Amino acid sequence: MFKDFLEILYFAISLIISVIIHEIAHGWVAHKLGDPTARLSGRLSLNPLKHIDPFGSIILPLFLLLSGSGFVFGWAKPVPIDERYFKNPRRDNLLVSGAGIAANILLAALCGTCIRLLEHFELNVFTALIASFFYILMLVNLILAAFNLLPIPPLDGSKLFLGWIEKPWAQEYVNSPRAALIGIGVMFILLPLLFQALSIPNPITVWLQAFTETLMKLLL
Repeated sequence: MFKDFLEILYFAISLIISVIIHEIAHGWVAHKLGDPTARLSGRLSLNPLKHIDPFGSIILPLFLLLSGSGFVFGWAKPVPIDERYFKNPRRDNLLVSGAGIAANILLAALCGTCIRLLEHFELNVFTALIASFFYILMLVNLILAAFNLLPIPPLDGSKLFLGWIEKPWAQEYVNSPRAALIGIGVMFILLPLLFQALSIPNPITVWLQAFTETLMKLLL
């Protein structure tokens, strides 16, 4: 019972840390490229209250965790970006979009390093608890990175793979709130129901597992 509670607590803390770092990375890179919007909005802050989205940061992750869905995902409030400040909008949008994913992978790598360092200390309850936290934090960051690589709006992958295409259909797909709503519905409702009915693996779950397992082997 205590182990289950501790695992849920670790996942909750890890998700909050991960989505905050993800959004700060977007804003920080945009700031470095000339866009002060995120900084002026107070979004380059580690204060969780400035980033947490009630549904994406709390309700959905808890639902996925408690339902035994096989993965945990969530998001923070998107950092405001004004591409009019960018000198090279096509390139800079790609850099900003990829920044969050890169930050999550780097944080996962840091967690892997910490776990390896802990192996040189005497194994006790304290070191085991710390190692468990770093392991879950690493796992959550890799899942978040893998999920955001999907080319479905509003995920970063949609901008990385299609945002640079200067065609009306591509820009409408990437920036349309309707496309984002459809994308979320397809990911979390239609696809799971469809593949469950067909008794075949959900390709999104397969992708998440393959990505996280591969990188975890490299990091550990």
